[in-house]
Amino acid sequence: MHTNSTYITIAHYGLSKDLLRTQNWRFVTDNDTSLLSVLYRIFYEDFRSFSAHHFLCLTDREKSSKQAYQEYQEANKDLFSWGLAREIDNRSTYTIA
Repeated sequence: MHTNSTYITIAHYGLSKDLLRTQNWRFVTDNDTSLLSVLYRIFYEDFRSFSAHHFLCLTDREKSSKQAYQEYQEANKDLFSWGLAREIDNRSTYTIA
């Protein structure tokens, strides 16, 4: 039998989707194209209905820790502003996202 990482990932996500009966999905990944293609294939309908969200996490090694933290704080402020504009009155980034 020949398997590769894509087949294993399909099986993993497919089984997870079947076993974890949830209404909302949140995914945080790096920029791995094989992982992304499987993710969008298995959860296609969930992404189309906005019950699944994907956050891409990339590291910019050119920035200092202080600069990265400042950008994180700015992003939080932007997220809260976005939430308030949509009448999501909550300080939890998880709830707003």
